[in-house]
Amino acid sequence: MIPPGPADFVHNASNASEFIRAEVNAYVESNIIRDFTLGFNPATGEVREIFTQGQVGSDMDAIITDISIILSILLQHGVDP
Repeated sequence: MIPPGPADFVHNASNASEFIRAEVNAYVESNIIRDFTLGFNPATGEVREIFTQGQVGSDMDAIITDISIILSILLQHGVDP
């Protein structure tokens, strides 16, 4: 079965609730596929790096990329996972 095409969601412009908007944004972000790759130290088998790839250019992708870089630096300096 072939999908009919991209869906256009219409948001209620009169909705002034920041909580509803946050729920919608969380739903959208939770349904985006992201790839995570772990780099291991071959001698010990410990995780030493975390790589991520998601929707390029999105704010959430930038945040997750920054977090993975911070975690990789911490892991490389001996912080336990």
